Amino acid sequence: MKIKQAFFLWLDPNDVSVALYEVSAIHPPSEPSPTYGHPMTKHSTVLLHAAKKLRFVLLATATLIWLLCLRSGENRQPTVAETIHNQASVDFFSPELAYRPIYKVIEDSYSVEDFAKKPLAEKCYFYFERLHAYNPNWWTSPKLGTEYTHENLQKSEDLVHMNIYNHCFMGNATGSDPTAYEKLHVLFNNIDTRVYPYLSGKLPLFQHWTGSIHVGPPLLEAYPQNVAESVIDESTFAYDPSQLKTWKSSSIYPKDKPFWNHYKDKLNNVGIVLSVNDALVEETMALLSLLRTLNNELPIEFLHRGDLSSLNKYRLFQVARAIKAPTTLSTFPKQDIWFVDVSFCLSDNYQNEFPKFFNKMLAYGFNSFKTMIMLDTDVVLFQTPASLLDTSQFKQSGTLFFKDRNVDMHMSAAYIDFLKNTSPNYIDSFIFGLIPVREETWEGEYFKERYFHYMESGVVVVNRDKYWNAVILSLHLSFIQSTMIGSWGDKEHFWVSMLLSGLDDYKFDDYWTASVGSPIRNEDGVKYHKICSAHPSHVLSDNNELSWINSGIINCPKVSHQLASKDFDLLKEISNPHGRSFANVQELEKFYTTPIAFDAFIIPPLAKNNIGNSNPEDGKYSNLGLQQLSTCKGYTWCSYDTIGKGQTPEWKGIYKHFTGKQIQWYNYIAESYVKAS
Repeated sequence: MKIKQAFFLWLDPNDVSVALYEVSAIHPPSEPSPTYGHPMTKHSTVLLHAAKKLRFVLLATATLIWLLCLRSGENRQPTVAETIHNQASVDFFSPELAYRPIYKVIEDSYSVEDFAKKPLAEKCYFYFERLHAYNPNWWTSPKLGTEYTHENLQKSEDLVHMNIYNHCFMGNATGSDPTAYEKLHVLFNNIDTRVYPYLSGKLPLFQHWTGSIHVGPPLLEAYPQNVAESVIDESTFAYDPSQLKTWKSSSIYPKDKPFWNHYKDKLNNVGIVLSVNDALVEETMALLSLLRTLNNELPIEFLHRGDLSSLNKYRLFQVARAIKAPTTLSTFPKQDIWFVDVSFCLSDNYQNEFPKFFNKMLAYGFNSFKTMIMLDTDVVLFQTPASLLDTSQFKQSGTLFFKDRNVDMHMSAAYIDFLKNTSPNYIDSFIFGLIPVREETWEGEYFKERYFHYMESGVVVVNRDKYWNAVILSLHLSFIQSTMIGSWGDKEHFWVSMLLSGLDDYKFDDYWTASVGSPIRNEDGVKYHKICSAHPSHVLSDNNELSWINSGIINCPKVSHQLASKDFDLLKEISNPHGRSFANVQELEKFYTTPIAFDAFIIPPLAKNNIGNSNPEDGKYSNLGLQQLSTCKGYTWCSYDTIGKGQTPEWKGIYKHFTGKQIQWYNYIAESYVKAS
């Protein structure tokens, strides 16, 4: 009991009332008295001092034990995992091991240092064998709803497992032991479907413009171009029902290695890829006509999900091969086109996945090209597609990406942490040889500013052979709700999948999106220029050439008489963004249906340099480099080359006039596109 009292006093030695209560409860006074000199009170005081002395001894003993433990900890050799973690914190971003729990399981059987020295095939097998023992029902469950936030460990663990799987089995890394995959295939009862549950195991159907059908990616050079086009009609592109069952069964891949590894082996050539369905055929025909005008000689693949009719295939064929096409196309090269049906490739539970924009991810994965130029159906190109392969960015990296408008919208810090925690790091590099994301990448502008709009994916150029692991990982991102809403549609998934695969040498063109048109000059007070346009335009930083614009070519892509009437009234209340007045609705509507002008381009100062309301506004300059207007259904954006009084370089954008020769060419392309639309 005295020990109990002493412990009580150790917790709170100044609470004398507690001590007196404990003592009096044991030895009640025979003659209660309120005076301090009562014998029992004196006894209690003595006990209190004894308790304090015991507390001192206990504290001193505990301190000594703690110091001995600390000294022992200093002499203890840290585990390899701790060493890796400590070193990674210096050289690379190091995530918590919570995202990689299997490494801890592995360390129960091996020292991590010894495990890292083993042949890759042995490490790959043991990693997934331990994963199976740890969780026999494991699979990468991509259909994760919004409740799986950026902080959720499961989706990050799945991506880590996928990275290891791709690293192990997408190349010849395990060639020293080809049975490693086969043993895992048996252990997991088809491990490939655990990693890629959306796959049916069947290859897409590639239908040539001649009507010939090839199961899986064909060798394009093997298909003739001299077939008599006059014998081709709508029925050429209809499937033969009697053969459909055979195609489906014959398209199942062998099980000696993963599906996507087999697919990679079949990649060949350089070509253009579009995701198309019946609703997009009209604008696709205009783009196809434009490709002929640009003398394109690359093959073109139109990927669909069984939602492109034989009639619309025939219509595209007519434009591509000049059968009943405008005579203006007859002098331009005929296009080698393919229709790729990926509807067989998805398992039954995933037939309704990849909605809207994310159809492009299917096109990204299932086309047949080693190097791909992916186009949205509503883009307008001003240079031949093959010229994109000559840019400095593509030559350096095997990629060419374009930046979006620089607007003041930002991702959460949790999203950035998700990217960092999940991407390959020093630990993955030490154990498996994955390439970790470089520190300079994390210090780049995207991660500093956390841009919500960063990439504009109307044109995407990728050497898929080099970035194959990222290509197939990008499809997985299309299922995770919190990742899907991490950007506007598919736009960021192309480069984010590369980052998450440790392939961070991708390149963006240096320029942000520009506004192209006739500049309006302000001479009252501070001098500045502005260009207002409904189209994001992309100028190559290599040579200041206009490369492409999005959403068609006319001044308002959403034009209608009703819209023109609404905007006509609106323009009476706001500063006219077009630098001209309109006498009536009909005049505005006519302007809306004409192609944009190509006098100059402006790339505004970055949004982070906007002056905001803290700067005095004298009405003679803009505080914002980029402003969205409500005209043309909100598609109109005005870019300013100067904000404030332009006193600092950060308050100045890029303003350049095109040359007369450039303008002449751009007008020619615009007129050709409008005629084909």
